[in-house]
Amino acid sequence: DKAVAMADAVMAKYPRNPDALALRGELWLGQPGGRAKAMEVYKQAVDIDPRHVIALANLVSLRLVSGDMEGARQAQKQLRLAGPQLIITEQQEGTLAYAAGDHARAREIFQALLRGLPDNINLLLLGGQNELKLGSAVQAETMFSRALALQPNSDKARRLLAQAQLALGQVPRALTTLAPLVDKPDAGPEVL
Repeated sequence: DKAVAMADAVMAKYPRNPDALALRGELWLGQPGGRAKAMEVYKQAVDIDPRHVIALANLVSLRLVSGDMEGARQAQKQLRLAGPQLIITEQQEGTLAYAAGDHARAREIFQALLRGLPDNINLLLLGGQNELKLGSAVQAETMFSRALALQPNSDKARRLLAQAQLALGQVPRALTTLAPLVDKPDAGPEVL
């Protein structure tokens, strides 16, 4: 709440500052039902600064989540122009390829990124999910295991690791992997 109040105060003082708008977008994403508001302020940031990398990268993600593949592609084109050599540009390119079902292309992108950033949790999780789609559960298990070793409290990494283990027919290992999540009061339906 304090962060939201501070961001709103900055936006009131500088209503056309794309960085302030992007910050407010991040905060909207952290609030229940805030995606539409986040999309709105990211669009405003890009209208003011068409090369605002953070706003563009988030627009790619939000458009993908909302099922707007063409909008995601357009935002990605703009992102590619704004930051052609940036890691976030390549990551979003891989995410877009994954969402479009081009898993071979996504594999190329994620593997190239992981060569330079082998400990990046997001890349390990994205790459592992893509490997599952390609039927390479062994590679996915390796990536998810690495992600979980780097971030032992990651419920997502634990859940995905169990999924890869199930794909490999390792039911007892999957049950052991999921055990810490099953006992949580907020265990979701995917875990159960």
